[in-house]
Amino acid sequence: MKMNQIIRLIITTLVGLIFSLLLMGKALALSQIYDENSQSISQYRKTLTDAKFCASIENGNVVFRGEGNNNQQGIYLYMNGYLKTIANQNTSIPEGTGKFTQFGICPAFDQDNVVFIAQGSEDQQGIYISIDGFLSKVTNRKTSIPNGQGTFTEFGSCLAIKNESVVFTANGNNNQQGIYIYQGGLLSTIVDRTTFIPGGKGTFTDFGSCAAIDNEKVLFLGYGENNQQGIYTYFNDSLFAIVDINTPIPGGKDSFTSY
Repeated sequence: MKMNQIIRLIITTLVGLIFSLLLMGKALALSQIYDENSQSISQYRKTLTDAKFCASIENGNVVFRGEGNNNQQGIYLYMNGYLKTIANQNTSIPEGTGKFTQFGICPAFDQDNVVFIAQGSEDQQGIYISIDGFLSKVTNRKTSIPNGQGTFTEFGSCLAIKNESVVFTANGNNNQQGIYIYQGGLLSTIVDRTTFIPGGKGTFTDFGSCAAIDNEKVLFLGYGENNQQGIYTYFNDSLFAIVDINTPIPGGKDSFTSY
């Protein structure tokens, strides 16, 4: 079969498929949120040139990190057909010095509350939340580690938010690491390297970079010595294993070996 015949066959097949979907009422509507020629970045006269992957979507609304010419960066929210700025390099750092210089690639949001990681001059770094358009600090490198020593030194790139509660991973000096929650204006520890592994031996040694929260339940991936690992949930001040390497594989053989 010649190439042009193959192309015609592919086109005919696709057209037939689309037509069938339309008849069934199941055709998907494809729309564009933004491209390099879309509306100007708020407070600038340039257009977005790059959006890092890791956008978050909810009910058709999208939050993402975007870049523009001349090293412009910002966090943007597409909601109800409009694109607006949450923070950019003109935004003053809450409880910090100067303005933001860089933004993490994985913002998150729930309803219209947006949380993101950002940096500033003089080694400033922190997690910030926008609630009803008001920007405030969740934590930064001057924040004392709850149930730990000293202050945070680094934050994981993946954030989770539900209503106004924020869950994140973070590190500190002397090999400190844990998962923390910001809730009601207070910061507390969900789990860290001093926490005993439920259903396992010893304490956690490491955590996955992403945690999740829903209805006050926090979900995370944790590791321990001797290849211990599992998915765990924290709820009502108690820690439970959802699955670990001792969990039989349903419909399979033996138990899970990794996550």
